[in-house]
Amino acid sequence: MERNDLIRDMIEYINSDLGYPVELDEASSLSEDVGLDSLDATDLISYMERKYDFKVEDSELSILKESIGDIVDFILNRLKNESQNIS
Repeated sequence: MERNDLIRDMIEYINSDLGYPVELDEASSLSEDVGLDSLDATDLISYMERKYDFKVEDSELSILKESIGDIVDFILNRLKNESQNIS
């Protein structure tokens, strides 16, 4: 999985499915730049979990206060760790 693909997918979901038609990049903050409320942030992470088959624990949800790039790095690390646990 490519980092840029994940960033593009997340931005597309925020713009189209969640209805936040703002210009975003990997440095954009979901809370400050987008203004995502907690319900939409939960919806976004649920979408990413389903699409990429990983799980975010409740104690890790603070990641949603970070930038899109930080969230994507978190997801990529989680996917890498989960694939290593399977091997």
